[in-house]
Amino acid sequence: MTTWRQLRLILLMVCILSLTACTLFKTRAINTPRVEVFKNQWITLPTPQMLDLDFTATQILSATYSIKGKAESYITEVQVEVARNKIVLVAAAGWGGSIFSLLYDGKTIESSSLPMPHADMGVKQSLIDFIFTYAPTNVLKTMLADSHITLEVEPNRRLFYIGTQLVMKIDYQNQQDLYSVVHLYNYQYHYQIKIKTLL
Repeated sequence: MTTWRQLRLILLMVCILSLTACTLFKTRAINTPRVEVFKNQWITLPTPQMLDLDFTATQILSATYSIKGKAESYITEVQVEVARNKIVLVAAAGWGGSIFSLLYDGKTIESSSLPMPHADMGVKQSLIDFIFTYAPTNVLKTMLADSHITLEVEPNRRLFYIGTQLVMKIDYQNQQDLYSVVHLYNYQYHYQIKIKTLL
């Protein structure tokens, strides 16, 4: 008959194997800062130093996206660290691990994520959305100068166009306040994100 000690040992081994599996089955990627931000629109991301940002925060992301006309939603917690030499994004999973992690040092984008369709593109898009949302306007305009993407700025709003087509809109509750709510709408890839940065 199985004793309590044997049962605890079995449970411990299952937990270790589960955690090891999460590590083993993560996909890893290393990319350059030249990325496709919209279909056939390639840009080189600014370095973390160019962004001139320095903060560490927890963000709650509420995302809604449409696949073949069907809307899907999810909420995730993202740990953000931005300094002059790096941007780190880590999306937490409910069990305490991470859905993905990303480190951008200005030369490479190193990422790790759980296996999922188009995971690499999704992780890079998180970095792109972060930069489009928080980079200073002059940095964004320099970044977009060699592309067909144009930026229009209104009070508490950024509008990104390809020609006359609006491809992204970012609305800020208060653009001067890091902790105010942000709504990002990507019209080309059919998703929207609500960003709440916690104190």
